[in-house]
Amino acid sequence: MQKERIGLIDKLQNYCIHDGEGIRTLVFLKGCDMRCPWCSNPESLTMDIVLARADFKCEDCGYCVRVCPKGAIAADYTLNTGLCDMCGACVKACPKSAWSFYGVEMTPEEVVAAVEKDRAFYAKSGGGVTFSGGECTMQSMFLLNTLKLCKEKMINTAIETNGNAPEHVYEALAPYVDMFLMDVKHMDSAKHKEYTGVPNDRVLRNIMRVASELNKPVMLRIPLIPGVNDDDDNMEQTAAFAAEVKETGNLRMVNILPYHSLGASKYGVMGMEYTLDETEPPAQEKIDHVLEIFRRADVPVQQGG
Repeated sequence: MQKERIGLIDKLQNYCIHDGEGIRTLVFLKGCDMRCPWCSNPESLTMDIVLARADFKCEDCGYCVRVCPKGAIAADYTLNTGLCDMCGACVKACPKSAWSFYGVEMTPEEVVAAVEKDRAFYAKSGGGVTFSGGECTMQSMFLLNTLKLCKEKMINTAIETNGNAPEHVYEALAPYVDMFLMDVKHMDSAKHKEYTGVPNDRVLRNIMRVASELNKPVMLRIPLIPGVNDDDDNMEQTAAFAAEVKETGNLRMVNILPYHSLGASKYGVMGMEYTLDETEPPAQEKIDHVLEIFRRADVPVQQGG
């Protein structure tokens, strides 16, 4: 089926309050063009449906080994991906949900039907649906068709994006997006590339274009990562950039997102290395200091979740 009719969804998350205005349903799309080491959703980085096992949930019952029709699961629970046909027998048999699929195919109609179940919460809070990831613009045609359907259903829409999609993607999406939540990970382009894999030139340009030429409300999201981007010089440059966005009249808020390691356990499940094991979350004193930098730049700022 055409890619605009089928999307690869990581998960849907209900009753969220930190990803746009009001109470929102988050739709996480798979696929991302950046590789930030602090990412809390590593399962959403690839465009593949992945079968993986969480060691910490396993109670060594052996059911998965016995039920696998292809003999793809060894006695030590390692998975032979060459034999596995993704039948899901292990997922169904595991009493502790140690085996899981990461990724499910859905149509725009299926996504919107799931989102509509929370409509009562949207009406009371001014909320809606936020498309996230991964990086939701990696599935831009599917995203566009789903956004169009949301607007037909009178559902408020937002997208969380790293800002690195081609300009024409944001131009196509803009009529159907009520708010853009856009990341500023580092103001130094070389350091941005060092930590994410891509420079920031297009990111900063797209943020300004969305706020000015496309005339859409923007919420800036600043991950605060100790030893990466939390120095005063970078924060002051970021605050100055936020002030420029404010001049367009479309800056709604700057969200400071303190580093946490809540997604670290997922890396082992996905067979990936988590490189920030030694990194501690920033102290509240540090967070307050950063908030003050933005206040001095006269931009609206808050600590996000």
